[in-house]
Amino acid sequence: QDDDMTDELGLPVDESFLDGSGVILPDYEEAIKWFTMAAQHGEAKAMYELGSIYNDSSDFSKYYNPDTAVYWLKKSAELCYEPAYMSLGMIYNTKGFAREDAKEAQKWLTKAAMEGDHTAQKLLAESLAKGGMGAQPDMFHALIWTLVLKSYIGTFDTDSWYKDDIADMEKNYSYFLTPDQIQKANAEADILRSKYGSAW
Repeated sequence: QDDDMTDELGLPVDESFLDGSGVILPDYEEAIKWFTMAAQHGEAKAMYELGSIYNDSSDFSKYYNPDTAVYWLKKSAELCYEPAYMSLGMIYNTKGFAREDAKEAQKWLTKAAMEGDHTAQKLLAESLAKGGMGAQPDMFHALIWTLVLKSYIGTFDTDSWYKDDIADMEKNYSYFLTPDQIQKANAEADILRSKYGSAW
């Protein structure tokens, strides 16, 4: 998919509608008009932008509609538009503590984490450790992703607070595991880093 969304379709779709260029607030009405046209032509980025608009719950947005947001974000994710993975993961991660929400959050956060999104890796570890209503916490896989994240300390813009958070997460999750499980988690984290690390 073309990130520009103008070359093939000739549509004046750009971020000026969303960042408030030339106006006091983002022009969501105009953005929705053009993004919808582009989305109907199969543009994954336009679908993502539509989902983001409908997911905006800020005071100045009258378009907030979580169901519509999820619809467009899933359409975008189905076309492998990576930012949609994270957005869906965050939506389901904050919806509640129902088991189905936890499973959906982990599904999309995993996709984002596998693309090297460090925030997704952290949220995934926390979600796995929390479990969800009726779902057993998974400290083993939570530790794996924490260890993956730990190896990238020093590369984050937010390194100072990530470092403290990750140290606490590693300590807390390890508490519930045996030494053999901790050793295996380290091995699994090494496998992930060796397989995907160059892309992350």
